[in-house]
Amino acid sequence: MAADRRRSLVLGMVVLISAVLGCQAHASQELVAVKTGTEPVIDGVANEELWTEAKAVIVQDPIAAIDINLKAAYNSDRIFILASFADPDENRQHRTLIWDKKLKAYHNGP
Repeated sequence: MAADRRRSLVLGMVVLISAVLGCQAHASQELVAVKTGTEPVIDGVANEELWTEAKAVIVQDPIAAIDINLKAAYNSDRIFILASFADPDENRQHRTLIWDKKLKAYHNGP
């Protein structure tokens, strides 16, 4: 179970980094992480005070033609990245990936 969780985390970070690198910045910008003593809850809400202290960098996704706001924070063990964007047609089932142990690869889910 821990190995599956690590794979999911690694895949998530690869997707996030690929998305960020694939986006075009409005201008030359630098994402600066703020130091935090408390970890944010990873629940999709982002209501922790640390996110109000972090400066946003805005990049544009050229495919979806939307702005993506990025913020970053860190502590002694981890780096946290918040990506937020307007989503007029929210769909949480977009390209769900499922790990196939036999094939040792992800495949599209339901």
